[in-house]
Amino acid sequence: MSKGNLATQAASARTLWHLAGNSESGALIAAGGGMQPLCSMLSSEDVHAQELAAVVISRLLKSNASVSTTVADVGGVVPLVRLLRDGSPAGQQQAACAVAEVGLVPENRDVIAEAGGIMALVSLLSSSVVGTPETAARALANLARDGLITPDDGGAPPDDEDEAKAMASADKPGAGQA
Repeated sequence: MSKGNLATQAASARTLWHLAGNSESGALIAAGGGMQPLCSMLSSEDVHAQELAAVVISRLLKSNASVSTTVADVGGVVPLVRLLRDGSPAGQQQAACAVAEVGLVPENRDVIAEAGGIMALVSLLSSSVVGTPETAARALANLARDGLITPDDGGAPPDDEDEAKAMASADKPGAGQA
């Protein structure tokens, strides 16, 4: 997919999109070297190619940490962030979706931040495109996660017993009301 004309690359990307219906396929595509050419398409001069690459990457990333790591490893974060800033509205939305998935892996969060992803996502919060602010907010939420899994996945447990009691009483109905 890395060589050839744009039409061939687009056809290859569409084929990968169809194959990416489950996380196992995404992992196989990533292991087979499919992420590098897709990430390269993000930097194409053709807007349609950028959008197509972003949507295929987003689909391949769904709930698959190994693919998220591969995207970061092959240098896909910088072109995704560039698409967040300078892409078409559709490209920005798909790039935000991809960054949200890549950001689920704690090791990728600094890479996204260093590439300028946080500011680009904050800018998209005011987008007028339906779904883009929500997708940007989800990406920011994933980047802000502390990496600790709790029963409610709300973050790290309290540091001390007093804080735990305060949080528990705040969760009760009528708490804090006079």
